[in-house]
Amino acid sequence: MIPLPSEYGYIFAVLGASFLMNIYLTMNVVSARKKYDVQYPALYAPPDHKHAAEFNSVQRAHQNTLESYALVMIL
Repeated sequence: MIPLPSEYGYIFAVLGASFLMNIYLTMNVVSARKKYDVQYPALYAPPDHKHAAEFNSVQRAHQNTLESYALVMIL
């Protein structure tokens, strides 16, 4: 068996925290869809939607996180 340093538990803490952050951002997008009436399967609000900027900001925050998530987890 490979001996692990005592600080190895921090790895699991970071993984758990990042998972919770992703859930939080997902919940923000779901509630923004309801609040601004943006229906699935549209990823973003159409340009002529009166709340396009607000919804797209929430969606983009989640999307940016997902785009870099794998690289951050590897490091």
